[in-house]
Amino acid sequence: MGRFHPHPPGSFPHRPSRRGAPPRVVPPHPPTGAGRPRPSDQPPPAQGGRPPQGSRPPQGTSPTQGTSPTQGAAPTQGGRPAQGGGPARDARAPQGAPPHGGGHSHDTGQAPHRHGDGPGAGRSSVEGGRAELAGMDLSGYDSASERVEVMERILGENERAAAANRAAFDAAGAAVVNLMSAPGAGKTTLLVETLRRLAAHRRIGIIEGDIETSIDADRLTGFGASIALINTGDGFGGECHLDAPMVASALPRLPLAELDLVIVENVGNLVCPAEFTVGEHRRAMVYAVTEGEEKPLKYPVMFRSTDLVLVNKTDLLPHLDFDLAAFRRNLEMVRPGVEVLEISARTGTGVDAWCEWLGRPA
Repeated sequence: MGRFHPHPPGSFPHRPSRRGAPPRVVPPHPPTGAGRPRPSDQPPPAQGGRPPQGSRPPQGTSPTQGTSPTQGAAPTQGGRPAQGGGPARDARAPQGAPPHGGGHSHDTGQAPHRHGDGPGAGRSSVEGGRAELAGMDLSGYDSASERVEVMERILGENERAAAANRAAFDAAGAAVVNLMSAPGAGKTTLLVETLRRLAAHRRIGIIEGDIETSIDADRLTGFGASIALINTGDGFGGECHLDAPMVASALPRLPLAELDLVIVENVGNLVCPAEFTVGEHRRAMVYAVTEGEEKPLKYPVMFRSTDLVLVNKTDLLPHLDFDLAAFRRNLEMVRPGVEVLEISARTGTGVDAWCEWLGRPA
């Protein structure tokens, strides 16, 4: 099995979106150091967010059906993403993809929803997302029944796409980990250290998710991994998470049949990524000690859905008023028995244990 050729640093060009036009492949530009934001020609954001109490959302907000394939990408067959594909490049989401239906106040024009924190909260699968939906209190909305119908449709679409993704991963023999966290918790720094340790021994692909820019994808170039970038601001409504259809759009741009491990770096958000399975085998979350001990209690959906909690930035503990024992007690209340690794991605402490966890069978 031949070794794939990673792309050079700086090969994720920053360019304006071309709304309404098919995505195009842009030749790589010379390295430019740190990534810089792309100018945007998106229309001004919708005003408001959550509608006033008692008001109805605009009609016709049900998700758009179907997606347009990215030009130059390998076609899909029977709902399953095609394997293989060329070298990783700046991923632009297909136009016309449906919103995730949870609808946030992210100025996307979607109806807002409440992120479940009850017993059914967690993965957006039949037993996770559907149970969460069933336990939601939507009595404050006149449009409660319409919201349930829309969310049912979106969860169903996500589950079908996730199953197709999982079938593609299994057929390729690639283990897949969905890596989640709040913004700034240290996912990308951890991945840099991970690639430094593992890229010479394992064939790794990274699906990099961000709302805009290729800053994090640029940071991960040059370490031996194949990278596919998804900007959710291009075609997926600027969503605050990755979902299964988004990940499906990236698979043709990875040499999936040549990979042993795929890590999905989800969009930085402490709630939404936990609600949507993407076809992964396991989940891990990075939690920074700078976030406070109470986070498992305030944001239980993420902590309940993960298989591993990486407590990061422990090198800062001497300088913080942070009670690690209290955090662990709170975590145990929300997710009893979950595995915890204390690490510092900056100094490398604990990263070897994380790499060992990646090598375990799912």
